[in-house]
Amino acid sequence: MLKSESQEMLRRITLGDERTVGRLMCGVFVDDGILDDRTRALMCLASLAAIGSDDHFYESAVDECRAAGAESDEMLAVIDAIKSVVGSVRVQKATASMRGSLEGSH
Repeated sequence: MLKSESQEMLRRITLGDERTVGRLMCGVFVDDGILDDRTRALMCLASLAAIGSDDHFYESAVDECRAAGAESDEMLAVIDAIKSVVGSVRVQKATASMRGSLEGSH
């Protein structure tokens, strides 16, 4: 039998709750103790860029990075660091998708 929080998460995913789906994609619900929250959030942001994610997932990812203590410069540095792997088109798309969230939070 599922715990009540797991049931609620499944309900939200089934209903298409974008924030819940974004958090799940980024492994926010997984706490293995190996990575700290900041590292996990920055890796999630890089992963979204690597797969060419839809724009709406970036807002949640930037919020998670902020909540974990990452600064805008660090988020941009992570995206820049993956450009040789994912290519400039994905980096440009990710940067454009993140722009509003980064400019809106200081």
